[in-house]
Amino acid sequence: MVKITFEAVEPPILKNAPDGSPFMLTDAAGQRLHTILQKHLKGTFLRVVVKGGGCNGYNYSFKLDQTPQEDDHIITHPTTQAAVHIDKASLALLHGSTLDYEDNINIAQFVINNPNATSSCGCGNSFGL
Repeated sequence: MVKITFEAVEPPILKNAPDGSPFMLTDAAGQRLHTILQKHLKGTFLRVVVKGGGCNGYNYSFKLDQTPQEDDHIITHPTTQAAVHIDKASLALLHGSTLDYEDNINIAQFVINNPNATSSCGCGNSFGL
């Protein structure tokens, strides 16, 4: 008989956002998202998902969606009312993160500042915990 034992792996300690929210949008992200959503059907929102893969284990995925899911956590920007939906599993990995929008001479993109990430790849598209 072969006996196999597994070590218990502790889940990562997730940090809280400064105001205690599980996820926040900066004003820049709220304004840009509002501009984008105005060009789509009423009820459209940004879905943020964390998927396994990439150089460091996890990738962020952004897509416009109109179908809320039962386990969605909904974050609404207080000024623009632009909405972001995050499923329960993704929110566990994003807890305390902030969605920002960077626009400069080189690039214009949404960026997630995740305090739980312990590493990221050179291109910034994947992260590790």
